[in-house]
Amino acid sequence: DCNYTGTITANNYAGGIAGSAGISNTKDKNYPATTKITNCSSNASITSSSGNVGGICGVIEPGESSNPSVIERCYCKGAITGNGSNTGGIVGYIKAGKISECWYRGNMTVKDNSGGIAGVQGITDGAADVFIEDCYTGGTISNSGSQKCGGIAGECNKNSKIRNCYSTMSISGGGRVFGSIAGRFNNSQWKGNMDIDYNMEVTNCIAAGSINSTATSTTLGSSGAVLGNAPCKVAHYTNCWRTYGYSFKCAYAAGAT
Repeated sequence: DCNYTGTITANNYAGGIAGSAGISNTKDKNYPATTKITNCSSNASITSSSGNVGGICGVIEPGESSNPSVIERCYCKGAITGNGSNTGGIVGYIKAGKISECWYRGNMTVKDNSGGIAGVQGITDGAADVFIEDCYTGGTISNSGSQKCGGIAGECNKNSKIRNCYSTMSISGGGRVFGSIAGRFNNSQWKGNMDIDYNMEVTNCIAAGSINSTATSTTLGSSGAVLGNAPCKVAHYTNCWRTYGYSFKCAYAAGAT
C-alpha cells in the first residue's frame, strides 16, 4: 500500500517503489528471500543511465520455491527511460514468481529487453515458473535501435507464462524483435534441437496497439503482431488475437503471429 510521486534518476536498479527486492541467496534465513509487493503505485518519472529499471521495482529475485515472489494490484503511469538492458513498466527483471493484476500506462524510451510489464521474465536455466497474468499496458515504447521489445514482456525465458493480458502499446523505432505481447521467447537453451519444450506460453492475450520497426536486419529474429520471435515447439501460444485495424509496419521480415 505504497505510493510514490516524483522524479528518480539512477545508474542501475531503479524502481518507483524499490530498486531491487529479495535476495538470490536463500540460505541466509536472517533475510527474507521472497518478495511481496501489493497495492502499490508510482507516478514517478524514472531515468536510469544503465539497466534494470521498472515502474514499481528494478529487479525481483526468485524467492523460495515454496513461497514465490509476487507483485499484484500495482500500477505505474510515469515516463520511464532505460539506457541499458531490462526496462519494464512494472519490473525491469523478474527472475521467478508472479506479476498479477498490474497495469502500466505511459511513455517508455528503451534499449534492449524492454516490456510494458516486464523487461525480462525468468532466467535462462530457471526451474521455477514465472507468470504474468491479468495485466494491461498502454502508451508508447520507443526503441533506440536495439532489440527485444514487447507490449507485455521484452524477453521471456524458460518456464515463462503470459496469460489473460491486453496491450494497446504503440512500439516503434529502429530496433528489431518487436511483439505487441512478447518480443522474444529465448531459445538460447535450444542448441539446435527444435523438439525441446521449455514450457513457455502465451494464452488468452489481445494485441491492440501497433508495431513500427524500421530495422533492416533480422539478426536474432524478426517482429510479429503477437510474438516477435518464437522458435518452433519452444513456445506455445493459444487463443491470442490482434484487434481489427491493428497497425503493423516492419521494414524487414514481418509476421502476423
